Amino acid sequence: METEVLAPAGSIEGLKAALYAGADAVYTGGRMFGARAYANNLSDEELSECIDYCHLHNKKLYLTTNTLMKQSEIYQLADWLVPFYEQGLDAVIVQDFGAFAFLKREFPNLDLHASTQMSVHSVQSAALLEKLGASRVVPAREISLEEIAAIRQNTSLEIECFVHGALCYCYSGQCLMSSMIGGRSGNRGRCAQPCRLPYVYEGKEQFWLSPKDICTLQILPEILEAGVDSLKIEGRMKRTEYAAGVAAMYRKYVDLYRKKGKEGYHVEKKDIQDLMDLYNRGGFSTGYYQRYHGVSMMSMKRQNHYGTEGAMLMEQRKGGQLTFKALENLQKGDMLESATVAEDVKKGRIFSMKVRDAGRLQKGGIWNRTYNAKLMEGLKEKYIGKILYEKIKGKLMIFKGKPVILTVTYDGPEGRITASQSGSIVQAAQKQPIAEERVRKQMMRTGNSPYLFEHLQVVMDEDCFLPMQSFNELRRGALEALQEKQLQAYQRKSDKSGKTGENSPEMEKVEAEKSANDGKQEKKAKLSVSIERADLFEEMLQIEGVKRIYLDSKCFLDFRMCEQIPSMAQRCQGQKKELWYIFPSLFRTKDQELWDQQMKQYMTCFDGMMVKNPEQIAYLEQIGYDGTWAADYNVYAYNKEAKAFLRNLGCSFFVCPAELTFKELKERDCDGDEMLVYGRIPVMTSTQCLKKSAGHCQKTPDLFKVRDRKGKEFPVKNCCSYCYNVIYNSVPVSLHGWSEEVRKCSPASVRLAFTTESNKEAAAVAKRFVKEYLWGEELGEPGYEFTRGHYKRGVE
Repeated sequence: METEVLAPAGSIEGLKAALYAGADAVYTGGRMFGARAYANNLSDEELSECIDYCHLHNKKLYLTTNTLMKQSEIYQLADWLVPFYEQGLDAVIVQDFGAFAFLKREFPNLDLHASTQMSVHSVQSAALLEKLGASRVVPAREISLEEIAAIRQNTSLEIECFVHGALCYCYSGQCLMSSMIGGRSGNRGRCAQPCRLPYVYEGKEQFWLSPKDICTLQILPEILEAGVDSLKIEGRMKRTEYAAGVAAMYRKYVDLYRKKGKEGYHVEKKDIQDLMDLYNRGGFSTGYYQRYHGVSMMSMKRQNHYGTEGAMLMEQRKGGQLTFKALENLQKGDMLESATVAEDVKKGRIFSMKVRDAGRLQKGGIWNRTYNAKLMEGLKEKYIGKILYEKIKGKLMIFKGKPVILTVTYDGPEGRITASQSGSIVQAAQKQPIAEERVRKQMMRTGNSPYLFEHLQVVMDEDCFLPMQSFNELRRGALEALQEKQLQAYQRKSDKSGKTGENSPEMEKVEAEKSANDGKQEKKAKLSVSIERADLFEEMLQIEGVKRIYLDSKCFLDFRMCEQIPSMAQRCQGQKKELWYIFPSLFRTKDQELWDQQMKQYMTCFDGMMVKNPEQIAYLEQIGYDGTWAADYNVYAYNKEAKAFLRNLGCSFFVCPAELTFKELKERDCDGDEMLVYGRIPVMTSTQCLKKSAGHCQKTPDLFKVRDRKGKEFPVKNCCSYCYNVIYNSVPVSLHGWSEEVRKCSPASVRLAFTTESNKEAAAVAKRFVKEYLWGEELGEPGYEFTRGHYKRGVE
């Protein structure tokens, strides 16, 4: 396919402006299941209108259904999508594994795009999704050009990559910070963006977790040569001028590359300046395409729109009167921070403004222009409210005694479409005959239709007459018939199987397995523990009641510790305990290579493997692993469809999602699964390194803390062997005193996750949960700060 410029659309106005500006496709959300719940999402009627509008202009519309779906929601998806599917919806963007499987079954002819929220980092997971039916993948924003090229070379998937706009600090789909702090889940489209807030690290308050926006115009040839098919612009919640302006800019440079190639490619400085004026955070970076991380990618001084440097403060007088020196040409209506410029000001000129609540400001301080009035007005005039037209040809035949006939022809990318319309009988003129030029002028007025006559042939008798109203009706009817024919090429019948609920083959298999296991499950759940430090192993081994020990990959950041694994396995076997391994949070190509060298040889020592992302599922299949594996809670088996999907891939059980309530977990069904009842939830996993950002990365694993504006401290681990940071919640989830509520969910095991605890603290917690959950003792408060997580409050 030719390179696609893909723009965000938060409204009909924005969609039309972006397409007029040169976008080939748009992505937008409807009233359900979109990852921008607070955007001005389209109503069903608006979405239907937009699908037709795109298709009439040979553009595409991709619908965002990229949230995790609860059991009570997932079967609403099919009924909602049916009319849009039949209308010709081009694709849906999906995060939820259950939604992916469900849509593939119900709408087999609908293209599925794997969202960046699926955390696809490598060839393995991309190839797995292709095998399962995806047509396009939107890989993690963090992957490099080299990794993109590998996906291109080893799959036939279309590749869509973000090229402009906001970056997340955390790998998309792996962030629980907004969820755990305030109950607004990024996985449900309600992220509160806590990463944009200030934090204190090493005694310094900055926006440590706020990346700059990306702008990739400078490296666009390299991105295209890596094999990217679709250039995605972030910004469904930004203003219409932004979407149109950025789309126009990328259209310009894609066309320039097509015309002149890499050698003739050059980016004008003014174009970067205009993009800066539209929106940026502390300047631009080129993202992760050519570098792994670094302080140059971070906007630690400012988390919101930076704009451009507009003026320098020269003097402050009483009453909020400020004197500035213009650092660039300013226009009336521009904003310097929150103050509006009252007149045009040339660069270098000294001028004054009165600023409300000026306070005490630093002389010599830079005031940024955060609104460029001339640029915004220009974009509004050029793109907003404009109508796209498709060129058509027509032939109008006017013969006395016969119906007037208009034939219109459209030559589109899929071939020629023709429609004819006959009208009233043409009369002989009694007084003034109709003139050809007048008829032509009347017929050329196509108004708000999507068409514009490129050529109109008029063949007519002399001395004939027909009212102008008849010609208007004829034209309207012919163009409507042409439009209907053009849209018919996209329309299709619903392929719904009719087996949308628990009667589907996948769900029948799950229910059959459940029935076969009924009566076999123990009344009390087994107790598992996971540890992130190898020195905790001995402590956990000696605790009676612990039946499974998970060794997290962080136990082996010093790879010399791997040599202890055979001995650990032998000792567990002697104590009749299972020993499992938990994969790293990330598993990119370089991580796999490292793992192959250091850990692969010890796989047979473990009773099972716990995976944390799609890469690892694909990896186990690739190497022919025939042992047992399970999916950790961040693989997101939110619903029964997701469980069935992953079971078909070989998953033996699931760790229950951390964002569902007890009620929602019961609806989802936890039989055979594991539930986290204690542990600090990792709320962010990032390739950015706080130590590197602070300027002293020593490539040594460490545990440290960042503090938020409310004084809450969040532990951070830098996992240097795999080069990523994990930020944990400020307090652990603890379900002490709730053993009965947990039991009603019927998990096969409950899990204690030890992350930052000392040996003494971990042992005390483990012994407490053994007494309560296994022996039924009633105990008082635990003596540590905790949260109940989402088990009662849930997320929207």
